[in-house]
Amino acid sequence: MSKLISAEIQKSLESSRQKLQLKETALLDKKAAFIEEVKRLLPSKFDRAISEIIASNANHVNELTADELRKMKSAIAEERPKAIQKGITALETSDWLWCQSSGVTSGNDPIGYSGVNEQGAIWQSLHNYSKDVETILQRFGLQVEKRMASYSFSPFHLSVPRIYTGTTKERLQEINEGFIIAHEEYCKSKSEVNSLEEQLTRTKAKERYDSV
Repeated sequence: MSKLISAEIQKSLESSRQKLQLKETALLDKKAAFIEEVKRLLPSKFDRAISEIIASNANHVNELTADELRKMKSAIAEERPKAIQKGITALETSDWLWCQSSGVTSGNDPIGYSGVNEQGAIWQSLHNYSKDVETILQRFGLQVEKRMASYSFSPFHLSVPRIYTGTTKERLQEINEGFIIAHEEYCKSKSEVNSLEEQLTRTKAKERYDSV
């Protein structure tokens, strides 16, 4: 009887693993689309950030010599493609197959109910892309971070767009919404496989015990 149960579990497990592979492929396709859109957005975000920083440091920029300005612009231009690639690589190498295991959600989870979490490890890894450029700007005496009442932030940081009443969806948000659906299906399938693997291990142990 137990051997029959074991065989049935094994059959179910093989079927679930095949489904999981399909779900993983679908999820990775969504990941690729998400990163491709970030890759499209990042250069313009970089350029806007530079313009904002120059404007907010106008008095200091006017005090720099022409030679200093040329050196700063040259250093920024050289770093620009490296910074963008650094950000994309950080996203590509993050753990997009992460699934919640404890059942307790956190604002710092890589992926949340609305998709890629802005405070999570995946998105935060992107924010390091501008560090070397920020160092260049600071070396020439420019202040990079914007300061608000109780916090500061870098103008280089790209935000995950959110939908508010009466607003039009941005492409990245549409992709993110599709990603979370694929992610939920993947994690559900992964949980099913894990459960069947554990069930099979326990059943085989009972079979072995019963057979001696």
